[in-house]
Order: sequence, then structure tokens, then C-alpha cells
Amino acid sequence: MKKRFICLLLAVCAVSTTACGKITAEPTINTSTDTKDSTNNQKITFDYYELDDGTLEIQGYDNEDKIKKVEIPDTIDGKKVSVLNLGLFRSNEGVEEVILPESLKIIEDQTFYGATALRKLEINGVETVGDYCIYSCPKLKEVRLPEGLKELEESAIENCESLTDIYLPSTLETIDEYNFDLCADGLKIHVPKGSNTAKLVNDVVANLEYNVQVVEE
Repeated sequence: MKKRFICLLLAVCAVSTTACGKITAEPTINTSTDTKDSTNNQKITFDYYELDDGTLEIQGYDNEDKIKKVEIPDTIDGKKVSVLNLGLFRSNEGVEEVILPESLKIIEDQTFYGATALRKLEINGVETVGDYCIYSCPKLKEVRLPEGLKELEESAIENCESLTDIYLPSTLETIDEYNFDLCADGLKIHVPKGSNTAKLVNDVVANLEYNVQVVEE
């Protein structure tokens, strides 16, 4: 069943304060406001599906051209958000910051493909980052991926010209050979010293033709 979830977000260039409400039954929609400056609030509506395991997949949202910060909720109507749908922020020209919840397990293909305004991406709880997920984001300078991440699929992080630092966890099991290319010259990939992640990254970097440093720390 597809449902809709309304959050109030602060839509200014400065960091916003968010407040979310939840639906308890269709078609009744309840909202709660906890923002400090109600004059700048904008509504954002998330569309989602319930998966077979009872968790939710975020399918989309409206008002994407009017807000600069999006925080995906950890739960909606008491159910955990576990998946971001294919291309959720693809070709988005307005959103500058995205915060992902601890409950999230999968970021599907092309989620941030061509997100030209994206400057900050806070990723929590993820196990799989899909094909071309963080791709062609010209203003993104740093990516930090959490412990528990297992897989970086094809070109999951690539072609981000300002990206100077990537921080990877010790838990990675698979990194597709097509990753980390066409980012900032001198890109540093930070990995736990002596970890399997370090070995995987070194294998990928060995095939690249530009200056990439693997920093074991």
C-alpha cells in the first residue's frame, strides 16, 4: 500500500530544524511542529511502500525544488525506513544536504546521480550502496560511510570532481572495480589499517590512471 507522510522542514540556506508528523490511518493526516522559525517552514511529503518484511521503502517526495535540506525519518507510522528508491535525488538541483537514518539498509541505484547542489551527505546504517549512487555530484567534498557497510556496487562513488576525501569502514566485503574514478586529483580514501577494506581499495585503485591515495589509519 502506498502512503504519504508529511514533515515540516525549514527551507532556508542555513541549517534547518525539522519536525515530523505521521499518519495513523488513511486518509487522516496528523502533523506536529517543533521548528523555531515557523515563518520559513515548508511542507515536504514522503511517498513510501511497505515491504514484505514490514519495513518501508521511500519512493519519492514533493517540494524538492523549494527545500535545501532533507532528513529522511528513521520511522514512519512506527515502521522502520530501510530502503531509498532508485533515483530518489537524481538530477536534483536544489537540495544541498541530506541526512539518512540509522534504520536504512539499502541505497538503490542512482539515488544521488547528478545531484548538482549536494554539498553534505550524512549516511547512517547502510549495508549496500547501489550502482551510480553517488555519481556526478560536483559540489560534494567528503563522503563518510558507516561501520556495517558491506557492498559498494558499480560506480557507487565516482565522477565527483570536488570529492577529496572518502572514509570507508572495516566491514566492506565487496567493492566493484569501477569506483573512485574521476574525482578530485589527489583523492584520499581513508581505510582502517590492516583491514580487508584496505586490501579491496588498493586492488581497485591499482587500476586507476590518476592520483589517488589510500590512507590506512
